Amino acid sequence: MLDVPNCRPVEDAVCSDAHYRHLLESAGLKVLDVQSPLATGKEVMRWVSETRTAAWTIYVLGSVTTR
Repeated sequence: MLDVPNCRPVEDAVCSDAHYRHLLESAGLKVLDVQSPLATGKEVMRWVSETRTAAWTIYVLGSVTTR
C-alpha cells in the first residue's frame, strides 16, 4: 500500500476463480455474476496498475436449491 504511512508489503492470499467456485458450491451457494471493475484513470488518485488489472473481484451469489 502506497498511500499510508506504513508502506510495508501486504501479505495476500491468492485464490483462483475455480477454487472460489468450489468453496462457494461447498457452502451451498452458486455464482450468479462476477465483476472485476477497473479504474478509469480519471480518478483523483494515481493508480499503479488498477487501470489494467482489477484490484477486486465481486461475486454475486445465490443459494443452491435442491428439491
